[in-house]
Amino acid sequence: MSDNAIIEEDKKEDQNIINTKDINKEKRENEIDYGKPFYQDESRTKYKISNSTIEEIDILKTRNSPSSRCYLSAEYSNKNNSIICIGGSDESCEQKNKITEYKIKDNIWKYWENDEQIEFDLELSGHSSNLVKINETEKIFIFGGYDNWKKEFTSQSYFIDLSKKSFEKINYNFSHDENNEFPSPRTYHSSNYDEEKQIIYIYGGTDMNISNSKNNNFQSVWAFNLVKKCWKKIEIINGPIQGAPKGHSSILFDNKLYIFGGVVLFKKFTNKLYTIDLNTKKLENIDYNGVAPKAIAFHSSILIDKYKFIIHGGLGKNYTPLNDCYIFYFNENKFEKINIPLIPNLFGHKLVMNDNKNKLFIIGGMNSFKYVGDENLIYQLDEEEEILFKENQIKYNPMLNILVIILKKKEEKLKEETKEKEGLVKKRRWKKVFY
Repeated sequence: MSDNAIIEEDKKEDQNIINTKDINKEKRENEIDYGKPFYQDESRTKYKISNSTIEEIDILKTRNSPSSRCYLSAEYSNKNNSIICIGGSDESCEQKNKITEYKIKDNIWKYWENDEQIEFDLELSGHSSNLVKINETEKIFIFGGYDNWKKEFTSQSYFIDLSKKSFEKINYNFSHDENNEFPSPRTYHSSNYDEEKQIIYIYGGTDMNISNSKNNNFQSVWAFNLVKKCWKKIEIINGPIQGAPKGHSSILFDNKLYIFGGVVLFKKFTNKLYTIDLNTKKLENIDYNGVAPKAIAFHSSILIDKYKFIIHGGLGKNYTPLNDCYIFYFNENKFEKINIPLIPNLFGHKLVMNDNKNKLFIIGGMNSFKYVGDENLIYQLDEEEEILFKENQIKYNPMLNILVIILKKKEEKLKEETKEKEGLVKKRRWKKVFY
């Protein structure tokens, strides 16, 4: 046999080995045992949860994932069936200006290639965003934030049109506002969207000036009319004594803002819950029942349904990332702590819910602090970015991994769905008789 023939035989053998490896790899990916621990070489695993609210935990390993980041914003698009992430900063305090979109069905991240976001300086962290619907068009409204490169806070707002992937810098209209006033530049505030009134409500936050946290601009709730593009200040009659919080969360329910946690007077973490009635402009401290949550900030919360909202994670008073999970019930003024295995310690992340109200997505965040400088937002993280669950060797890397919480259906919702189905059956029978 010639040397050339031997080389050709070696090439064939090498190719057979490669093909065999590919087949075995594909076979392993298709035969994942969801009952076993989640490892980096798996793409997905599920865990059943025995809880009155949560049915299942689903850990996904995504493809083409962006780098880890915290203080980002994330919104769910029903039309695209995707989650759009804006901004955030990494462990080096570097802001991210490329918008990333997580395609849920395909389990892959896509990057928007658009020069407009660079032109508009959308390198933000600690900003807020809300998915809004204007004339049946899905848009994301962005307000405020901090630009570490410019070393400045902003009070600018933007629209992002999701269908066109276009950007609009909003020029405020003062013709509808006799005071010609708008919210001060800030970061770590909260925002809520009232779809019926087409209004965004902004509250709290900081510009790192301790005296400003107690002034009227930060203590007030700011209402932005999406149609008229103007601001209205809602001055609170009896504002919080220690000043407006930063790193808190707020939920809009029954025309009230439910505000929980955050940091006041720079270093004081709180677990207070209070409401601001948007009609009477009064603040009321809620003397809640049940298990009191820890004093936390930079956590994430979201309205689950008309009965309750959920709180997860955040930083504790010693700047320790937490994985505590609480549910607040409106009718009972009660907090319930729920113990869910496999949920990581995170802060600066986002909870996102789909339109069907049956899935929660945990997006982004970080898991450790070495040093925090409140005055200038400087922080340094451990080099190890992965979260390791030692008891079953699960590695969780924010952005690379997405944790999905499957919610149980309420009995009332099941009854409504049954009635709807029965109604459809009756209609069909009626049509058959008189067709």
